[in-house]
Amino acid sequence: MIFSKKHDSTDDLDAVDKRFRQQASWTIAFQQRVLSLLPNRKINILEVGCGTGSFLCSLQSIRNSADIHWVGLDIAYDRLAYAQQRIIADWVNGDGMVLPFPAETFDLVICHYLLLWLKRPCQVLTEMKRVARLGGWIVATAEPDYLSRIDYPDRFVDAGKAQTEALRAMGANPQAGRELPNLFHSAGMEDPLFGIHGTEYQGDEYQNFLEEESRQLKNDIGNGKTIETTIGRVFYVPTFYAIYQKWSK
Repeated sequence: MIFSKKHDSTDDLDAVDKRFRQQASWTIAFQQRVLSLLPNRKINILEVGCGTGSFLCSLQSIRNSADIHWVGLDIAYDRLAYAQQRIIADWVNGDGMVLPFPAETFDLVICHYLLLWLKRPCQVLTEMKRVARLGGWIVATAEPDYLSRIDYPDRFVDAGKAQTEALRAMGANPQAGRELPNLFHSAGMEDPLFGIHGTEYQGDEYQNFLEEESRQLKNDIGNGKTIETTIGRVFYVPTFYAIYQKWSK
C-alpha cells in the first residue's frame, strides 16, 4: 500500500533500480551487522529515501519475519509504485524533513546513499532521531566522499574530477562522507560510531565493477568518456557510515 501522493520523478526506473541494487550489494556485510543489533521481538523498521525499494529488499533478504514491520518513505511517488510491484512493505510518499510519523515509532531508522543529495541533511537526521524509539538505532549506511577519491593511473584523474563536478552540478555534496560525524552531532546525536567501508575485489568481480562504474561515469558527465577496465586500474571512493543508539529525546 502507498500512502499519499506528492511528486513523481522523471527517471528511467529500471535503470535507477539497477544502480540502487548495485549500491545495496556493496554494503551487505554492514547490513547484516546493523540488523544483528535489533531485538528478537516485534519491531518497526523505516528506510528514509527508499527510492525503488532495492535497499529495503536487501535488508529483507537478510532478516525477514512476520515480526518485522517494514516501511519505506520517498518523495517520488513513481519510485514507490515501482517498489510496490516487487516488495511487501508499507510505502509512504513523504518528505524526510517532516516525517509523517509519531515520535518514538521505529526500532531502526536507516538511509542509504541519501544525505549527499539533500540540501538540509541535518534536518532529516533530526527527524530520523525523533521517530526512533528510546534504545532504537539511527543509521546512515553509506555516504561517499568524492573529494577523497582515488583514480589510478593518473590518466584517469581528469575523468574522475569531471564526474565529481557533474555530481555537484546535479545537487550532490561530494564531501558528504567526511561531514557525516558532524552532521550527526548537529542533529543532537553526539559521539556516533562512524567509519569507512572496506572493499576488496578480484578477477571478474572487479572487471564487472569497473564496467558498471564506466557506464555510470558516462551517464554523469555526458560526454562519452569511459573508465577503462585495464589491469592495474584502481578506482576507489571512500564511503562513510554512522550508527547511533538513541537513549534520550
